[in-house]
Amino acid sequence: MFAVFPSALGAVGAAVAAQRALQEHPWPGGHALRVRMGMHTGEGVLGGDDYVGVDVHRTARISGAAHGGQVLLSGTTTTLLVGALPPGVAVQGLGEHHLKDLPEPEHLAQLVVDGLPTDFPPPRSEPRRGVVLPEPASSFVPRPEVEEGARLLGTARLLTLTGPGGTGKTRLAIEVGRLLGSRFRDGVAFAGLAAVPTPSLVAAAVADACGVPPGPEPARVRLLAHLSDRQQLVILDNFEHLLDAVPLVADILAAAADVRLLATSRAPLRLSGEQELPVPPLALPAPGDDLAAVRDSAAVRLFVSRAAAARPSFSVTAANAADVAEIVRRLDGLPLAVELAAARIRVLTAQAIADRLRTQGGLATVGTGARDLPGRQRTLRAVVDWSYRLLDPEVAGVFRRLAVFNGGAGIPQLGAVLGDGPEDQPLEALEVLVEHSLVRQAEDSGEPRFTLLETIREYAADRLEEAGERAQVSRRHADAFLSLAEAARPNLTGWDQVRWLDELDRERDNLRAALAWALEHDVRLALALGVTLSRYWRVRGNRREGAYWLQRTVAAAADDPDVDPAALFDARLHLGVLLDLAGEWDRAAALFAGELETVRLGGDDARLARTLNSLGVALRNCGDTRGAQVALDEAVRLRRRLGDPAGLASALTNLGIVALDLDEVATAIILFGEALEIDRRLDDPDGIAIDTVNLAVAQIAAGDLTQAAPLLSESVSRFVSLGDHGGLAYALEGCAVLAAAGGHGVHCARLLGASVALRDVSGEPLTPADERVLRRFVSSTEDGLGPAWTSALAEGRHASMATARHWADDVLSALGA
Repeated sequence: MFAVFPSALGAVGAAVAAQRALQEHPWPGGHALRVRMGMHTGEGVLGGDDYVGVDVHRTARISGAAHGGQVLLSGTTTTLLVGALPPGVAVQGLGEHHLKDLPEPEHLAQLVVDGLPTDFPPPRSEPRRGVVLPEPASSFVPRPEVEEGARLLGTARLLTLTGPGGTGKTRLAIEVGRLLGSRFRDGVAFAGLAAVPTPSLVAAAVADACGVPPGPEPARVRLLAHLSDRQQLVILDNFEHLLDAVPLVADILAAAADVRLLATSRAPLRLSGEQELPVPPLALPAPGDDLAAVRDSAAVRLFVSRAAAARPSFSVTAANAADVAEIVRRLDGLPLAVELAAARIRVLTAQAIADRLRTQGGLATVGTGARDLPGRQRTLRAVVDWSYRLLDPEVAGVFRRLAVFNGGAGIPQLGAVLGDGPEDQPLEALEVLVEHSLVRQAEDSGEPRFTLLETIREYAADRLEEAGERAQVSRRHADAFLSLAEAARPNLTGWDQVRWLDELDRERDNLRAALAWALEHDVRLALALGVTLSRYWRVRGNRREGAYWLQRTVAAAADDPDVDPAALFDARLHLGVLLDLAGEWDRAAALFAGELETVRLGGDDARLARTLNSLGVALRNCGDTRGAQVALDEAVRLRRRLGDPAGLASALTNLGIVALDLDEVATAIILFGEALEIDRRLDDPDGIAIDTVNLAVAQIAAGDLTQAAPLLSESVSRFVSLGDHGGLAYALEGCAVLAAAGGHGVHCARLLGASVALRDVSGEPLTPADERVLRRFVSSTEDGLGPAWTSALAEGRHASMATARHWADDVLSALGA
């Protein structure tokens, strides 16, 4: 069929509508009819009652180059569509291609239409003399590195694609060669070097690939003479085990001014003028992505393409999207790993593959690739093993010891674990590992951080076990992260609090790994680490997670006669505080009451004051307000006598909250005011943030809204800076109380909804006592809004942090901040 349109946009609209209709039509037997289409824009020459001429001929050749279901466009048509495409339609460039009977290459593109297939083999164009590239059996999932590589080769004479095994460097090099082939007078030569056993044979292998005639001279001489007057792209694939042949590469660049070299290697060649292009894993779907976003990620598109080759009926659906997303995430988006896993779809469901990855890891799950692949590429383990065996023994030792780190580490911790101490930092070995693409280096807060892809870390862990080094290296890892936690602990209440909280956040996975190892092998170390991290869990970490670790630690320590009783007491008290914050108030109160009996007999007033303070808070949360008041009164008296300002501020705050429960507003204002004065003197950011909320709510209860607004403004800013979601929820609840008192009912409901969402994140539920206080202030506002209250509350629960802060700022600015 041949159709003519007055505009390129009209032709696109017709093609899209036709392809959609063809896909949706119920063809007999459930088969699909796939139709190829091509379009070009040119001058129409009438011949009788039809159009004729070279542009009609070019359009037919473009259509003939397409595959069933594909719509190809000429370069002219593509240019006319810039900025004019309808929603859901995009254009993807495919490079220049030679079409039958046409003297010059045509720059082709394809339409990418939402809901229609987009992965097709390369266009069916004419081979160009001198472009000799392997023809992969599978289709190529487009990657931005192809265009970037082509761009870099416009200026660089040597481009090296680097990355760990399995990232798809070879395929990228082939596609770059395909894209650039027509730009080189003498085409593209591909030299596959994987099977070349020694650097001395590289010249012969490259000469064969370039079509150098045989002769009496050495291969090196013949190759340099052959290339000297060539305008050609030469691809040197898999160079990492032949780095001693790098001088040959330098000689080619010196002898052949119009030759460009594209190398693939797990390590750069380190030649002057070399341009390195690291090849990252494929883009992954983010947790929580919807079905369309999962389908659109590069890693999932590759999985679907290869899975459909194994089982044609396979597709990503709402039922299996979460499993497919988990598969590609657990495989780090490594193309080889994704392809190997997709092949398992022949006998396993996506859920079964995801389950196996969860329990067995990537190396054991993904299995074996196609029989026509090189042996080193048939399993993921073989790919990594190839790189590992190229390492010097010292560097190999550093690599396998890196397996103990979860989520990577910075130089101080790496030095402590991998060397003989912080001064013995194995930087040279790390540099080699980064060059060989076994380790990834990034910058984190201005400092280098080194990580392993999870699949590579599994391999390193196997080698660590095999070398008999696991126990020694794991102990050093646990000791190093205990040292970090101990260094952070005194700084979690001062001016530098946020920086140390951020540092512990970065190492959260390593801290978890250290705790898990210590619980199995050294209970006293686990106890020290759990106690040291307790404030971090309270301020920044999840309270429930902290309670989980401390419960396990306390239970294990109770059975160890060598554990220091004072350390166990500390751990129990911190556990009680975390249980209380996590909403397990009865358990917390029972724990503190049990400790109180023991502490009174011991005669240690400092411990007694701590226990009474914590017991008072738990009793209040259990509904025993008078019992809480008695305990907290005694805690305040003890801490005044002991001269413990930080402890006194805490006890005064808690006693003030009980006074507010009892409607003793004037007393509450005095107690909160004194606590705030002490915390400002101590420069305790967390304490100040809490005190300002409490004092603001007391001022609102006293009817002084203008005093409350600036206090709440300070509290919100401080909790945001601290990254404390539970604390920010508390501050937003204070803002909601102010909104209710100031007549901003909708904002009151929105802010309460936002605080509920934040409490869900932090694992710190609203206590019944705090809920009673809130109800006292907002119940009349809720009654006045009626159904609008419910919708505003829901709006708040689904709002972003920035939106919630905007609502809080509206209320605060309106009422005096």
